[in-house]
Amino acid sequence: MKTFHASLLLTLPLLALPAVAQDVRVGLVSYWPMDEVSPDGLTTPDKAQLHTNLTLLNMTAANLAVGHSGNAMTFNGTNQLLWADTGTGANPGLPLQNNVRKTICMWIKGDGPAQQDRRFFAEASMATNTPMFNMGTDSAASGRTGKVDIYIRSDANAATVNHAKSNGTPLDNTWHHIAMTDDNGVVRYYFDGVPDTSALTYTRPVMTLNTISFGGIMRQTGPAGLFSGAIDDAAVWNRILSQAEIQQVMASGISTPVPPLVIASRLGPYRQGDRVRFSLETKGFEPTTWQWKLNGADIPGATESTYTTPPLTAALQGNYTALVNGTEVSSTAAVAVTSDPAPSVTTNLVSWWPFNAVDVSGFPTTTPDPWGGHPLSCTDIDGSALVPGQFGTAMEFDGTTRIA
Repeated sequence: MKTFHASLLLTLPLLALPAVAQDVRVGLVSYWPMDEVSPDGLTTPDKAQLHTNLTLLNMTAANLAVGHSGNAMTFNGTNQLLWADTGTGANPGLPLQNNVRKTICMWIKGDGPAQQDRRFFAEASMATNTPMFNMGTDSAASGRTGKVDIYIRSDANAATVNHAKSNGTPLDNTWHHIAMTDDNGVVRYYFDGVPDTSALTYTRPVMTLNTISFGGIMRQTGPAGLFSGAIDDAAVWNRILSQAEIQQVMASGISTPVPPLVIASRLGPYRQGDRVRFSLETKGFEPTTWQWKLNGADIPGATESTYTTPPLTAALQGNYTALVNGTEVSSTAAVAVTSDPAPSVTTNLVSWWPFNAVDVSGFPTTTPDPWGGHPLSCTDIDGSALVPGQFGTAMEFDGTTRIA
């Protein structure tokens, strides 16, 4: 069994510290470690709090085997797959293809050349066989390789992507990490954390999908394209992961559960008197109660989905968190309050003309700006225009021709 430890996310940088990198769990829709069968004996759990548990079709705990990390799920290629009814958009983030940008990651072990056009990941429909998005083995009838093959079909039964193949060959019956990003129809593969050299661009079609599956396609007429092999640590996001993030997931897995994320209306530094508005991003559950906290203590009356601080003082700095639904502890937003600088008349001063000198060495005559370096040009003015002033000298104007 995999062991993961929940960790708090620091969404705001402390003063004088560099910005904290984005947590890889941001945008995580579902994560299936495939380590276990749920106590109900019918599913394997989704650990990302979306709770889209995958139903076992003709599978039991006997399908668990040593995987790349902990256990993995094995498939016989005959009558077995994992699937879930996602609805057409009722679950946040699923169907995955409803998202303009998405990432799919998993460890996989399968013999691509030995099985033609078998699908290891798919989204389809229980209402019709027509629309689908799937990744599978090489569809070639002969001369098959270990390439990954993508097929996309619209509601109108048009093959938008008709078996586009990767250049890399990760389906060689040993464990490999496969990641696919889809940025509004621009597809990129990463095999074992390294970008594949293939290029795929397509126009996103209309696809009314309501199932997600691993090890085959689940659609109106039942399972199809069943895959023989093993899958471990599968996850999907509603955003594009960077190569560094994909490598992080490949190397370290995903810590669960995914805490609610505290989002600040703006980043620091914060001055005395500023206000900060906090909100929450949750994945996989609908919040019904909130309690905002400062340094672990309840903030009286702060029981709405958002919280705006009073004008900040030193007493209001520290760690802001929220307790959601009575049990879900959020990430931490750190606020440090910086005192206002000492008042100074020179703050934001642009120019200063003391009118205590006239430079007649060039044309035109000028009087200097010793602060900002913007001397004033003078007309009909020389040293005789300098007279005693409030501070040192002043410039005397005759109301006729003298201009500075």
